[in-house]
Amino acid sequence: MKNGKAGKIIKTILVVMLVAAFGGVAWMYLKTNVISVEGNWIKKIRTGVGVLRAEVVISDKKMRKGLSERRSLCANCGMLFVFTSPGKHAFWMKGMEFPLDVIWLRNREVIQVERDISAYDQRTFLPNSDADMVLELNAGMAKKYDLKEGNKLDIE
Repeated sequence: MKNGKAGKIIKTILVVMLVAAFGGVAWMYLKTNVISVEGNWIKKIRTGVGVLRAEVVISDKKMRKGLSERRSLCANCGMLFVFTSPGKHAFWMKGMEFPLDVIWLRNREVIQVERDISAYDQRTFLPNSDADMVLELNAGMAKKYDLKEGNKLDIE
């Protein structure tokens, strides 16, 4: 009878340990891979000056929508568009309610910056060379974070 009771206690302890271990792994995963209220992954982007947090979008549907229909973006936040192949990816301000800085990247290096684009600007913006990512930030953030051509970004 003692062996039966001891066996149940050992099984209970093992279950508790497994649950705790799984919870720890899940916590670490969620801590490093945060998801926005829009359902997008959030990545840290380290510049030479500081750290930004950007929602990552990869689907065509989410890329078309971008930041349109949002009223604002937190001060140190942005949206990172990750393309399947490099190209001259065009951006516009359709449906925007606040001004932006748009930064084109190739292999995590800044290749072009368009600063302080008004929410009412009707133009289409194109990079001079192929980009594989584009980062949209609140207007003025490119200057604050000293983002200019040739800068390398560390995207976690």
